[in-house]
Amino acid sequence: MKPSLEKQETIKILVIDDEPVIRDLLFDVLSRKGYKVDTAADGAIGLKKADASQYKVVFTDIRMPGMNGVEVYRRLRTISPQSKVIVMTGYGLEEMIQEALDLGAFADVKKPFDLELIYDLVERALANAEKEAENGDNNLPKN
Repeated sequence: MKPSLEKQETIKILVIDDEPVIRDLLFDVLSRKGYKVDTAADGAIGLKKADASQYKVVFTDIRMPGMNGVEVYRRLRTISPQSKVIVMTGYGLEEMIQEALDLGAFADVKKPFDLELIYDLVERALANAEKEAENGDNNLPKN
């Protein structure tokens, strides 16, 4: 079930990626769908934004200078355990992707990605979050 446009406007999504083209693309396409989208050029900035605001969905690149996406996810799950995290990569970093998924990341997506897949992942992540909220899941981080 798709959220209404009114509800979408209150749903916040964070995009963390060192590539401006990816940040801008996801900002544009998700904003056009009615979501409130913030972006960050690296993991440290993304974590500061996540600490200051509640994001339902977070997209993070796996391979970034400084802090990689797995480390971003490790820290994010303590700052914002309710956020559904989707890890992105343009490289064959299967081990890092698998580590993030094993830690509890919601999904992964390979670049270049199909925009319909992005929309589908957001909808599935939001539906999953809603279901967890209804079931009273506490979203505690995995060890």
